[in-house]
Formats: sequence, C-alpha cells, structure tokens
Amino acid sequence: MISAVFLFLTFLLTRNSCHGSSSQLATCRQVCQNVGVQLKSNVVPSQILQADNEIFKSEVQANVRIMMAMWEVTTKSLQDESNRQIDELRKELRYTQQALCPLSFNGRCFWAVFEKNMNYSTAEKVCARISNGKPANIYGHDHLFVVTRYLRGLVRRNQVSVYAWLGMTVDPDTEKVLFTNGQSPRYLKWRQNQPDFTLSYTQLMIMARTDGNQKQEGLYNQNPAYEKPAVLCEA
Repeated sequence: MISAVFLFLTFLLTRNSCHGSSSQLATCRQVCQNVGVQLKSNVVPSQILQADNEIFKSEVQANVRIMMAMWEVTTKSLQDESNRQIDELRKELRYTQQALCPLSFNGRCFWAVFEKNMNYSTAEKVCARISNGKPANIYGHDHLFVVTRYLRGLVRRNQVSVYAWLGMTVDPDTEKVLFTNGQSPRYLKWRQNQPDFTLSYTQLMIMARTDGNQKQEGLYNQNPAYEKPAVLCEA
C-alpha cells in the first residue's frame, strides 16, 4: 500500500511539472507513462482513490485544527478588547458621577432638590428621577457635618435656614428611628425641643441655618403629608 501511494504521488508530481521544450515534454510524458504502467500493475483504482482520500482527509483535519486555533486566538483577542472597553466606560461613568455629584460621602452621592409644595410621597418620586435615587439617610456625626455645611450653601439671601425631607422614619409609640433599609442609626442629633412624638409625625427632616443658631440645626420629625420645599436625596 505504501508503494502504491508513493507511485501515485510520483505520477501527480511528474504530470504537473511537465513543461519546457518539445524534447523535455516528450521525456516528461514518457516518464508519466512509465509511472502509469507501474501504477496499473501495482495498485488497483480503489487503492488509488483510498490513498487520495486519506491525503485529502489529513489535509482537511490539519486545516480545521489551524482554523480552530485561529478562532480561539481571535475570540480571546476580541474578549480582551471588549473587557478593556468596558473598563474604560466604567471609569468614564465614575468620573461623570463624581463631576455631577455635589456631595460625596463614603461612596454615596447626595444632592438637594427644591420644589414647591412637596410632601414626602412627591419627594420620593423626585429622588427616583436619578437611578437608585431615594430620600437620604444621615449616617453619623461626620456625615451630618458635611451635609449641614452643604445645605447652608443653598440658603437663599433673604432667608436664614433651609429644611429638607429625609428618608429616615420614627415611630412615635416606641420612639425608635430607622434608616430606609430598616436598620437603626448609631448617631442622632436633634434640633432643640425635638423630636415631637405626635402620632402623625413619622418622617424625619433636616434643618441647616446660616445665622449661627446651631441649636436649631439638626434632625426633627414631621407629618409626611405636609408640604415642604426640599428633599435631600442619595444614590
């Protein structure tokens, strides 16, 4: 079988290389004829076809392996490029959020919105205009300090104070204050004479002042149906 394959390949190579002068062509044809005679005497046509098929099959398998290797390399390259672009977009989004966020604290963004006649239900909708936005919590002493300073900067010239809805609630019966996620805060700084445990006063607010009256700055509670001018949001 090996000699048959060898003769068949010799025949193909000799036939495909026949070119040149008349004498060279005659010699080449004679060689082809001699090889052909040997093929006829040593290999039946089915053996020739089988050898040809085996060669073709090997070439196809080799090409498939090459194409698979190229596909893997290309896929990995595209995946790496996609991951790089996603990382760049995340960085740009983070930079944009930082640029648009007036007050950042511990990875959260806080901003005040002013609208006339805004009860707490409306305040929730106002904050929700921003993805994941909600009325804010006050997370501790340092947070209250920076929020109060931020709100002081929003007090109008003809006024001395600003007050805004928060997301925190109080139960007048138990006097327990809760964050929007149901957890209890560790720090509370109430305005003077607050809280007011009237049964309907369940929603917390924050006040900031520019007249130096710090006793009247801090947290207090109100009826969520009352209309107020601002809400402090977080996201």
